Amino acid sequence: MHQFATSIGKSNFFMFGEYEDGSDANVGSYTGIKAGGAYALDSEVDYPLYFMVNGIFAQANANSKQLEDHFNAIAANYDVPAQMRLVTFPMTESHDARKPSP
Repeated sequence: MHQFATSIGKSNFFMFGEYEDGSDANVGSYTGIKAGGAYALDSEVDYPLYFMVNGIFAQANANSKQLEDHFNAIAANYDVPAQMRLVTFPMTESHDARKPSP
């Protein structure tokens, strides 16, 4: 995808993925060289953060120490360029889980 984007003049093409999982190791494995190739994805939706924030504030079944652990684990689990470009969304429910309006 990056190669095609470059060929049509889009050399600064940003591509992120969505892997709905609470594990930084699993989500991070799709970024850059961690997936075994040159920048498989530039970034990912930060589902580990989503699940933590949801657990801490919406469900009250987690603790805020998990947030610190998540941010401390980013360097070990995400490719360097992806570390500062994780995609976040401030919602208490995944858009995939929403029920359609009647």
